[in-house]
Amino acid sequence: MKKKVLIAMSGGVDSSLAAYCLLEKGYDVRGIFMRFSSSNGPGGLEKTRAVTARLKMPLAILDVRDDFKNQVIEYFHREYVTGRTPNPCVVCNQKMKFKYLLAKAEELNADYISTGHYAKVEYDSDQKRFVLKQGIDRAKDQSYMLFSLDRRWLGRIIFPLGSYVKDKIRDLARELKLENYNSPDSQDVCFANGDYRNFLKNTYGEKFSFGPIVNEQGSVLGRHNGISHFTIGQRKGLGIASGKPLYVTRLDSERNTVMVGDRKEVSRDELTADSLNWLMPAGPPFPFRAQVKIRYKHPKSWATVSKLTKDRLKVKFDLAQLAVTPGQAVVFYDQETVLGGGWIE
Repeated sequence: MKKKVLIAMSGGVDSSLAAYCLLEKGYDVRGIFMRFSSSNGPGGLEKTRAVTARLKMPLAILDVRDDFKNQVIEYFHREYVTGRTPNPCVVCNQKMKFKYLLAKAEELNADYISTGHYAKVEYDSDQKRFVLKQGIDRAKDQSYMLFSLDRRWLGRIIFPLGSYVKDKIRDLARELKLENYNSPDSQDVCFANGDYRNFLKNTYGEKFSFGPIVNEQGSVLGRHNGISHFTIGQRKGLGIASGKPLYVTRLDSERNTVMVGDRKEVSRDELTADSLNWLMPAGPPFPFRAQVKIRYKHPKSWATVSKLTKDRLKVKFDLAQLAVTPGQAVVFYDQETVLGGGWIE
C-alpha cells in the first residue's frame, strides 16, 4: 500500500513542485490549502486548485484566519510596538502551518506531512534520530525558518525540494506546463499585501506615529514616520543628511525614538537569547562552539555559546556582527545540521 503524504499547498511554484516530486516517488499525495488571511485568499486558492487538478490530487481547504490573527498577526504587531523586529514566518511554521498539517494528517491517517521548504530531514544512524539540515541551494535554504519545530515531528516530515536548486524547480514547472511556473517567490509578510508598514499603520495606526531620529549623543537629526519603518542595522531610507553613513542602532518604543550611529555602534560581538528550542533530545552540552545565524539571509559565523539559565543563553562571536536585532531568531548549526535556536533579547 502506498504511503500517504499530506502537503501544504499555497498556489506557488515551490509547493506545487514538491507535490509533483512526491507523486513521482510513488506516494499517495493529498493537498491542503490553509487560508491564513485575505491576502493568501482567492488567487492562491485558484492556482492551487488548478495545480492539484492537473496533478490529479485531492485537495482540502482549511480556514484558520481567526487563529492566524491571534497567533501571528497580533505577535507581529506586539513586537513592533515594543521596538523589536518580528519574524512571522518562524512563528507561523511553529504555531500554525505544521500544527494544522499534523492535525489534518491524523484525521486522514496520513503517514507523512510535507511542504515546499528548501531544507532536508535525514536520519542520522550514529545519533539514532532524525535531523534537520540545510537545503543544497544555500541561497534559498530555509532551515533557519524551521528551527522552532518540535523535534518529535521530524520523523514525519518530508521536504522534497531540499535536494534541488530553485532554477531547476522553475524549469520543471515550465516543462510540466504548470500555470504558476513563473509566479514570484512568496512574501515574508504574506498577510500585509506587500507592505507591512502600511498594514501596521492602517490596522494599528495610533501606535505608529511620527517621532525624532537622534544620534547616540541625543542630538535630533530628523523625524521618522513610525518606528515600524525601521530595523536595527538599516542604512538606507533614513531621510537624514550626514557626512558619513549612519545605521539604526536602537528603537526606543517608550519614547518613540529611532537612534542612529556609525557602523561600529551597530556592531556587536555578543547577544543573549531566550525561548530556546533544541532539535536533539537532551540539548547541547554547554558551553559549545557552533556556527550561528542571526537573520535569515545573514551568513553563518563562529561563536561560543554559554548557558545562562534553563531557557536563556549567551552567544560570544569570534568576530563582531552587524545589526544584532532583538526579536529575530538566532539559530545554531553544526556544519549543515540545525542544532536549535532561540529569540534574540
